[in-house]
This record gives sequence, structure tokens and C-alpha cells, in this order.
Amino acid sequence: MTLRSSTLDGALLWLALALLALGPLGHVPGLRIGVVSAMLFWLCWRTWQARQAPADAIPVWRPMLAWGALALLSLSWSVAPALSGEHWWQDILMPFVAGAASYRLASARGTRPALLLAVGTSVLLVFILSLFPAEQLLLLDGDRPGLAYYYPGQGEASNLAVYTLPFWLLLALGGGPLRRLGWLGWLCLPLTLYIGFASTNRMFWLAVIAGIAVFVLLYRPPKARTLLALAAGIVVLMALAYVPFVERMTALYQDARANPLAATVHKDLRPAAWRFWIAEAGQHMPLGKGFGRYTPGADIPPARIPGLAVADMQASSSLAHSHHWLLNVALQLGLPGLLVSLWLAGALLRQMWRALALPQTRSAGAAGLALLTIVFMKNSTDDFLTGGPAVLLWCYFGILLALCRPTDAPGTHAPRS
Repeated sequence: MTLRSSTLDGALLWLALALLALGPLGHVPGLRIGVVSAMLFWLCWRTWQARQAPADAIPVWRPMLAWGALALLSLSWSVAPALSGEHWWQDILMPFVAGAASYRLASARGTRPALLLAVGTSVLLVFILSLFPAEQLLLLDGDRPGLAYYYPGQGEASNLAVYTLPFWLLLALGGGPLRRLGWLGWLCLPLTLYIGFASTNRMFWLAVIAGIAVFVLLYRPPKARTLLALAAGIVVLMALAYVPFVERMTALYQDARANPLAATVHKDLRPAAWRFWIAEAGQHMPLGKGFGRYTPGADIPPARIPGLAVADMQASSSLAHSHHWLLNVALQLGLPGLLVSLWLAGALLRQMWRALALPQTRSAGAAGLALLTIVFMKNSTDDFLTGGPAVLLWCYFGILLALCRPTDAPGTHAPRS
């Protein structure tokens, strides 16, 4: 792709940078909707102007199209069609448009440093918010004061932070055409880890370990010393983080027991909820209950769902969901949804695995596979593949897919004047 120096292209690039930099903040849905709408117009205009095939929009367009079509079709059998329709444009249309636009923007090499700097800016902003006292950031009721109003929340903050980790590994260790941004990788790595620490999210650390391991083992041929260094680094990271992490959990949850980390695992309500939702999914095979994170619970009285904690237990529609991405897919779209989602994940994996074969794209392929691993790990106890996190995740996938293409491949030209 050639990114022309037109007013339209330049404006879209600036809008994309704003989305990447400010999108992780809480309470900015207007920004997301406005920028993605502009991206959709830009994609349609450029596709019509250049008479390009869909494959030029993003390499994995076929499973993306199939996933969107299946979700849209589910409105005909959804238990809450209006809710499914709302989820469709928020959780599929907007993320996929953002991913395709990010891929095309990042396919012009001259734009890549700016895009990565924007992602780094978002980490810096969330890091600054994470420095606020927890009682100012985690209010459950009422208005949030000052900058704390824009804190994404514990779950989203840790997800968005760990989704950016592969970029910092790529810049810090990967070298290649982006080696001049190595300083950005080394700067954002500790900021990302602190955001996860401040959120007190346990799965963050498992996702970090898995992501780092995948990147290191795929970027360099695994040797004995590499494996030993990786194991030693993980042990040191866990040793340094464990004590302050437990102390923060103790202060945050006012739990005076000897091991609040183990206590939170012991009293976790998700296993009971998973048993409930597995039974619910089995009753609605093979097509599921309709697309949308909250659609499967829309026809169930909230008091019946184990682990549900909302202010109004008599709410007419439940705010519960299964807290597991694969289980949520089975609940929403049944067996066809599971097959199409695995097709989409396999298509992403294939693009990134192929990049490992070439020296100039090997680090990008390793980063992409690390991101896939992180997404699966982080969403195994929750489901943040919706809304704002989904839009940003697909922006990240789009950028990494562009980085996985050889610089001499069609569509990866530098901008022309």
C-alpha cells in the first residue's frame, strides 16, 4: 500500500494516533465511535479509488467476514435481538474496521514509528493513572474525581497493558528496521508491568510469563542457555513482584489473613459460575443464545446466576457473563461459533508463523504469536474481547500483521510524496 500525502490520508493517520494514545482511557466512547467511523469511510474510499480486492484490506478477511456474518445472522434466534445488534456493531464491526485500517496504515513503513509511539503514549497515560491511590480509582458508586474518571478499571487496565507487551519485546529485543525505537521498548516494559501490579490482577502475571516465553523461544533458536536465562528471569520477576503484590492486595481488600492471594483464589466464585454456564450452553446447542457478551444472561433472572454481583439483583436484564472467552463463544453462537472463532485464530496464527521463516520479519512473527498467547491466557478467566479493549486489540493485530509482511512485499511501500 502507498499512503498518499493527501489531506484525507493525513487526517486519518492523526485520528488513528489519537485512538491508539487515548483509547485505553475510560469514558471515551465518543472518541472510539468517531475515529472508527472515519476509518470506515476512509477504507471504503480507498478501496473504491484503487479498485482493490478485500485481501488488500487485511490478510485474514475471510474468517473475519464469516465471524461477522454468523453473529449478524444470530439476531434471528437471539434471546435478546436488540442487545445482540448493539454488541454486533460494538464488538465486531468497530474492532474489525479498526484492525483493517491499522493494517493499511502500518503497511506504509513511514507510519510505523508514529503508530508505536502512540501505543507507548497510552501506556504512559494509564501508568500515570495507576499511581493514584486505589480508593480514588476503584470507586464502585458515584462520580470519579479528576483524572481518576478516566482510569479504565482493574480488568481493562491489566488487559490493555499486557496486550501491548509484545510491542515492547519486539522493540527492545528484536532489532531490525525499528531498532531506533529500542528505547521505547525498554521504557514501556517496566511501565506495563507496573500497571499490571497496580491492578492486582493475577492472570496478568501468567499472561506476561507466557508471552515472554513464546517471544524468546520463537525469536531465537532455543538453546540451553536461552532456556536457563528465561527460567531465571521468570523466577526473579516473580520473586520481586510477589511480596509487594500481596501487600497491595492486603491493603486494597483489607484482608488481614496471612496469604490474601491464596485466599482470593479459594473464595473465587468463577468455578461455580462456569458450571452454571456450561450447563446453559449445553441446553442451547447447536446455535447458542445469540451474539453478545451479555446476551446469554438476558433471559435469566440475575439471582439465579452464581457469582453475579450487581447493585440491583432484581434488574430486568442480567449483567452477568461466563468469564471465559471460549465458553462465551459457545453460549452465544454454539458449535458454528466455536468453529469460526478457531478458524479466525488459526488464520492469525498462520500469518504470524509464516513470518518466522524470514529474518527480517521473524521478530514481528514472534511478537504476533506472543500476543495470541497472551489473549488466550488473559481471557481464560474473563472476557475482554468486547467494546473498547476489542477495538484496540484489533488495532494491535493490524499493526503486527503489517509488520509480519516482508518490506518488499506488495502493499508495503514507503509513502510517496
